[in-house]
Amino acid sequence: MSLKQIVEFVCSALYAGTLWIGPRQPRRVVLFYHGVAKEQIDSFERQMAHLAARYRVVPASRIRSAPSEDGRGLVALTFDDALVSVHDHAAPVLIRHGLPATICVPTGNLGRPPAWSMADGCPERGDCVMTEQQISRLAELGFEWFSHGVSHSPLSELSEEEIRREMIESRRRLEGILGCEVVGIGYPHGACDDRVARCAREAGYCIGLTTEPSFASEATDELLTGRTSVSAGDGLLTFRLKAYGAYEATRYLSRTKRFLLRRFQSRRESGARQPS
Repeated sequence: MSLKQIVEFVCSALYAGTLWIGPRQPRRVVLFYHGVAKEQIDSFERQMAHLAARYRVVPASRIRSAPSEDGRGLVALTFDDALVSVHDHAAPVLIRHGLPATICVPTGNLGRPPAWSMADGCPERGDCVMTEQQISRLAELGFEWFSHGVSHSPLSELSEEEIRREMIESRRRLEGILGCEVVGIGYPHGACDDRVARCAREAGYCIGLTTEPSFASEATDELLTGRTSVSAGDGLLTFRLKAYGAYEATRYLSRTKRFLLRRFQSRRESGARQPS
């Protein structure tokens, strides 16, 4: 674990305690993966076994509306980028445990390696986006599909005309493959603001997925539904905290860090303006 990961784990473990002693209402958590490497299958299997035993797992489109069973929390599993490793490695595990999942597809990159930049050492660098045939095969098995834009560009950095084109064209292409309506979008890179959410609503989407860890609730805009990042290689204790919703604590850590950085920058600029 890196220092950042250790801090996030400790803070989330402490936050889990406050959730446990708080109101015992069913919590609704959306998790998101990217790929699942061959060497991660066993770890992913343990994660899914935990979910199957402890939670009600639902498609992302139903994370707010699905009723809880016996007071259990609800979890939605999502996979960004529609990578072939999800088709080959994750889907068989999900089917074996009877768990639904939602896959977000960048429609301009079907059948090819990701065209967007990735960090060095990222396990998805050698992966490919699924073909139309692979998407259709998993759709027949009950997987849910969301748009992920056409080019995988950060939508908040585009003009409104470009945002609408990404949303509308990707949805049209995906609906052509599936033969059914596509109701949701996972924002590429999690890049979303009020302008992007408004464009998504105008384009006819009912749910939009960000990458900011937060619970899905009636109090938040459905076009700004938060998700917690998960890796198939996460240890089971870390994964249990994420499924429980405790990694929402990292949202507050990030906000605190941004606040302190702004204060520090403001003081530096103020000091630089002082006469010598």
